[in-house]
Amino acid sequence: MSGLVLELQRDCLDSNIKTSDLLRKALVVATKLDINDIEVWINNELNGYKNEDEAPEYRQFHGEIKYWNHHYRNWYPIIISEPKTNKLLTNRANTQAMAEIELLEDSSKNNKMLHMPIPQEIESFLMKNMDFTAKPYFFINPVHVKGVIDAVRNILLEWTLKLEKDDILGEGMTFSKEEKQTATLTTFNIENMIDSQIQQGNQNSTQQIIQIDIDFETVKNFISEVEKNFSELEVDSISKSDLKADIDTIKSQLCSSNPKSSIRKECLSSMRTILEGAVGGAISSGLLNQIGALLG
Repeated sequence: MSGLVLELQRDCLDSNIKTSDLLRKALVVATKLDINDIEVWINNELNGYKNEDEAPEYRQFHGEIKYWNHHYRNWYPIIISEPKTNKLLTNRANTQAMAEIELLEDSSKNNKMLHMPIPQEIESFLMKNMDFTAKPYFFINPVHVKGVIDAVRNILLEWTLKLEKDDILGEGMTFSKEEKQTATLTTFNIENMIDSQIQQGNQNSTQQIIQIDIDFETVKNFISEVEKNFSELEVDSISKSDLKADIDTIKSQLCSSNPKSSIRKECLSSMRTILEGAVGGAISSGLLNQIGALLG
């Protein structure tokens, strides 16, 4: 009877064996050999990661945020105009247990795209800033799901090859004292094995785009900066009055339960026109740069 390591190695090459089953067998090997780093990683893959920060690179998904348009009965993408916020919201880590990912892969066989639920706080944030009422979803290409499964299988295979190279094979369900000692003295760098797994994917969309600007904190900071320097701005009284009206409108939008991005943009554009007419000055120049960044 062959040992656990070579059995696991053969199983990694058998596409009919589920990756979750491979992980369970690998957990037996890691536990018997007392290889803690591998054991922790296997448990995370079997049971899911506690939060997105703990998930490895191969579980990072790039996708699109879309909403269902009931009138046209189709999905349409939402593009966030602020680059940093857009990157934050369209790149998410998958924390699901491997068995759940396998179910996701099965359901993807008849679909070109899959959608995942968005965390409640992000969903509320998005819905608060759209000019219409619709529930947003995070769409991913099924290749991402397959990429996670393939990465895990490759890591397990690479690990068994390393064990074999170090003459750690086992006999039946047991390992000798010498094999356990060798495993204790050998460094199994799970991070290096994870880093060697590369996952890429991309999905282009030609559908209608709804553009929103949700970088609240930057807008709020900008308005505070304008108010702080308001008395020193070199503009005429009428322009100052208009500027004050724009500031008040934006502040009310930031506090609104149903803010309109189009109103914020219109006010920012108006403020830019006023500041462009200011008589020089480092303050107005600095504020103009900030508005330029906000309006893209």
